[in-house]
Amino acid sequence: PTPGPTPPQEPAVCSGTVAATLRLGLRSAPWGLWVSGLEPGDVVDIVGQYQGSDFPDDTWYYVNYGAISGYAKALWIESTGCPSEIPQRPPAPRIY
Repeated sequence: PTPGPTPPQEPAVCSGTVAATLRLGLRSAPWGLWVSGLEPGDVVDIVGQYQGSDFPDDTWYYVNYGAISGYAKALWIESTGCPSEIPQRPPAPRIY
């Protein structure tokens, strides 16, 4: 079967640069499956954020990177031009 069309990506609110010293995981959900890796210096489009509750600094950005979208730890992304409040983007519920 031929795959269907790719859904359009959500529009960016601002951008960010990966400030990690090693590869940063781009995940399907906060603490979720690894989708891809972001290299130091990569620029991403920030679409939204998710404030987790597992740790004091458990903030994640939902980002677009090329044709890939996912969650990356906000601690390791230097944001630029972001509004004071980035729209909340909670992950989809897990199906067991």
